[in-house]
Amino acid sequence: MGAIASSALAVAIAGGTALVEKVDETAKDVEKGRTERIEAYGEVSKNISVVETKLNQLITQLSQLELRLERSMNHDLDLRDKKIESVEREVAELQKRVNEMVYRRPTR
Repeated sequence: MGAIASSALAVAIAGGTALVEKVDETAKDVEKGRTERIEAYGEVSKNISVVETKLNQLITQLSQLELRLERSMNHDLDLRDKKIESVEREVAELQKRVNEMVYRRPTR
């Protein structure tokens, strides 16, 4: 009976030791997973920061482009207005000359 008890005790000790090792292994895996998640979170945060920076740069570039386009359009509109005024003056001058020719009576 002593041998059976001794064997049972040895099995229990071995089982307990295996259980402790498994718990330690699981704890290490959990810590490793936690560390990996923290690293992954840091990497994601860094990537988000990079994307945010690039988006801000694009917004700035778009704002600058918008200002340049607005200035260019204003310049083009000013040129168009000046050309229209010039053509209107020429038309008025031509109308005046035509009227003078039509209504001028030849002197004999």
